[in-house]
Amino acid sequence: MVERAGYDGESENVRVSSLNRADGEPATEEDANAVHIASSYNGHHSTVPVVAGWKELGFTLRYSGYGASAANKGPMTEEQKAERKTPIENNKLMQSATVVRRDFVKALLAKKQPPKGWQHFTVHAITHHPETASSYEGTVAAEMAGAKTGETSDRWAWNPLRDHVARSTVRPEVSLIALVCAGYEKTIAKDSWRSPSIRHIDYLTRLIAWGYTASPVEQIILDSAAPAQEHAAA
Repeated sequence: MVERAGYDGESENVRVSSLNRADGEPATEEDANAVHIASSYNGHHSTVPVVAGWKELGFTLRYSGYGASAANKGPMTEEQKAERKTPIENNKLMQSATVVRRDFVKALLAKKQPPKGWQHFTVHAITHHPETASSYEGTVAAEMAGAKTGETSDRWAWNPLRDHVARSTVRPEVSLIALVCAGYEKTIAKDSWRSPSIRHIDYLTRLIAWGYTASPVEQIILDSAAPAQEHAAA
């Protein structure tokens, strides 16, 4: 059991999902010689398969663009170029998906009735993923809520959603849903497909229940929930 598990060449212990075997094939859980126990802020635990001392054992980094060791430097093979191209393309697709996803939420909240199950969605987010309420971006939330943001302000801690709520008592549920969605959005990075989080799975699953169609790169995040569910069932 190891205390830390990295993704790149700076780590002694690297997750199998970031490694290739000596024959060039992706490493699997069967190649792991150690595990890392990951703990989330809400008390959930999961085991992460790791290869400790991966360099000495002949493993190489799957994504050569992220901290590749000196042994991997030099002209890349066509296979290595393809491996490098995949994360770059996925990052771009994730950025595009973010625009589509936020537009979907904005259109959803513009309807006369709030989406079904919004009460449980918001309370679940606040109790299980409290960062959604504590560190959301006010501008994103205001745009989702269809609130007028006015001209961009340079004053410190300016929050257009807060200003909107202070001015209007109409449909406060829309502002609350937008706040939580914006909180989730802030946690999603362009490379979140690489290390899916339960909070992202919860968010995307709810959007899909409301009619959203996940993009292929978002589906990578959703598909990561299946192994975890199978492990929990076992």
